[in-house]
Amino acid sequence: MSSNENYARRVLEALASDPDRIALWREGEELTAGQFSTAVLTVAELLRRHFTEHTSPIAEHKDPVVAVLTVTNSPATIILRYAANLAGATLVHLHSTNAVDPTDQMAAAARQKILSRTGATFLAADKENLDAARELRDRLPEPPRLAALGALGPDVLDLSAGDPDAFDLDAVETDPEKPAVVICTSGTSGSPKAVTTSYRVRGRHLDVGLTMGFESPEPLVYLSTLPVSNSSSSVVDLALASGGTVVLHDGFEAGDVLRAVARHRVSTLAITPPQLYMLVDHPDTATTDRSSITNITYVGSPAAPGRLSEALEVFGPVLVGIYGTTEASPISILSPQDHFDPELRRTVGRLAAEVRIRDLEDGRDVPLGEIGEVCVRSPSTMLGYWGEPELTAAIVRDGWVHTGDLGSVDENDFLR
Repeated sequence: MSSNENYARRVLEALASDPDRIALWREGEELTAGQFSTAVLTVAELLRRHFTEHTSPIAEHKDPVVAVLTVTNSPATIILRYAANLAGATLVHLHSTNAVDPTDQMAAAARQKILSRTGATFLAADKENLDAARELRDRLPEPPRLAALGALGPDVLDLSAGDPDAFDLDAVETDPEKPAVVICTSGTSGSPKAVTTSYRVRGRHLDVGLTMGFESPEPLVYLSTLPVSNSSSSVVDLALASGGTVVLHDGFEAGDVLRAVARHRVSTLAITPPQLYMLVDHPDTATTDRSSITNITYVGSPAAPGRLSEALEVFGPVLVGIYGTTEASPISILSPQDHFDPELRRTVGRLAAEVRIRDLEDGRDVPLGEIGEVCVRSPSTMLGYWGEPELTAAIVRDGWVHTGDLGSVDENDFLR
């Protein structure tokens, strides 16, 4: 991938190879690759035209920002992200700080704070969230313009009114270090932090995905139960870039997941360890055709070694464990073959980035096997917390992200 290639352009170019394939599926709604690409280009064209024609002298040196408040795991959320990034804007998710449950939504006060901090040009909503979007707009001294994928009122710009044929995808070039996506995280322990990632990192996630057990000669079919507004959105990119399909669910229920696996021939799941245990224990697992599954990635917390052994028996060599943070991910990876070793199942995998384990008192590097704070230096490190330079400086010091997690590394570079 060239240094100025836009990851969203890369996805759309991949989908063009099979325009009739289903790209996005949600109960009651499905889009082929061609329909999805057209929807993205339609919005991107209108946004870019607006940025070009309606920029005020005051804001002419300010990069455009599109905030999104839609049903989290919906086609609209994904369409708006790609369109905003193709148009050269930063996309800000206002959905949730919960990386597991897409129905757990961010409080209105937190959304207002993020909107004020980012200075959004547009606030894109759907009909389910339009009233909330209007309330947010009316509370801001410099309100963003409301927008939606359809005609929702005279005060709302209809983003579906763009001209997809007028958008030249081949001409898209983006500064790789420009902010692409803002994901809010850690709202449960305090004020949400706006983690900002660059276009370069979004593109890198596509490439890194190929080394994390996603290799497949066939396009991926990804069942998304985690919020597509959080870190798992990189798996959405990977599935679509493979020419595949994303099946969207509003959260996790083991029986629903098993039925979807059989119905859609799902190849890829990204879930948490407790959700993996639920699948292992579910009475329908034994009778469900699971032969399509080639990858089950579990994230969010360490997994119990005994339960991983059970999952290995049920699903076979398809398990991938990833430890990381929104600020710098992945940090370590437990590969499918690593799961066959009982001792390695006690770890969170082999290091996938540069890691130092530092003493909490004096900051020195501790010897192998000793416990200290996990600090990581990675090409996937965030640009920072939007509008919070002091907090960014406290977490990222001399290029090292201080995770706040305790761990130890052994002589084979496996992390516990």
